[in-house]
Amino acid sequence: MKERKVYLSLARVICAIVVVIIHTNDCFYEFNIDRCWALANVIESGLCFAVPVFIMVSGATLMDYSKRYSTKEYFRKRVVKTVIPYLVWSVIGNVLDVSGIFFVYYFFLNLFGVYLCIPLFSFIKEEYKEKVITYVVAISFVFNYFFPFLCSVTRINYVFKIPLDLANGFLIYALVGYLIHKKEISYKWRVVSYIGSLIGFVLHIGGTYLYSIEAGAIDSTFRGYTNLPCVLASVGVFVFIKQIGQKITHEKLVRTVEKLSSYTFPIYLIHFYVIELIMEVILADYVHLWIYKLTTPFITIMISVGIAWVIRKIPVVQKILP
Repeated sequence: MKERKVYLSLARVICAIVVVIIHTNDCFYEFNIDRCWALANVIESGLCFAVPVFIMVSGATLMDYSKRYSTKEYFRKRVVKTVIPYLVWSVIGNVLDVSGIFFVYYFFLNLFGVYLCIPLFSFIKEEYKEKVITYVVAISFVFNYFFPFLCSVTRINYVFKIPLDLANGFLIYALVGYLIHKKEISYKWRVVSYIGSLIGFVLHIGGTYLYSIEAGAIDSTFRGYTNLPCVLASVGVFVFIKQIGQKITHEKLVRTVEKLSSYTFPIYLIHFYVIELIMEVILADYVHLWIYKLTTPFITIMISVGIAWVIRKIPVVQKILP
């Protein structure tokens, strides 16, 4: 296995764990001024990078797909590996009346939008690809994220948004993920990305807290996956994971990360069903307690992995958890 690819598996594992932690953080949406909501805000805002980093991984692994297989095969793989499982588990959620499942699965639609956009960049000649993608990222960042955020904070009406934010604004993550994957990030730019990430986290956590307290309700000025604070935070996290992942060379540790990575997509699909069961049957009265926040995510992950392991052993049925 190539050393540089280990970090992509590590990123998938981290993102899966973080997504489960976020989805067990229910009391964030029950705004109040007590300590529980303040902690929930730190968790919700401080872990905002999960979905963006997952999409960065997709950009890193798929942007050059045309070197490996045809566009027809590219779409076939996306349908088999993601679209069909998404549809099946959405139907299951609807039949079982699992409240909130479509809210949890909303990111799949943005991911599918990214998948549809990737072929546009995959066929750019290799000698121009990085420059074209860098240009698109730079223009999109300035006009679709930086200026809109400043205007939102200062309450200025912004009318110069350029329509480069394809896939509901999530495409930038795939493009940035590709650039970070292809380039060896220098020490200077790593420091810049980490400082930017710190600024993003402070804005996301602090801004959401202060504005929400002032408004008496959850304020979204600093929130959102396609908002500047999340973009800054996520880029720095991805760069950091790459640096850490490239240092993983021990064979057993590499195999462990890869094994866990193979269960990340099933965790995305199954975990909310497990959370609902835990909340309704076992821990419904303890959602505000520290013990719930510390233990439930990992219990959920273990149960989800166990369910996925069983399903993958069943012929035909295994196709719903690739």
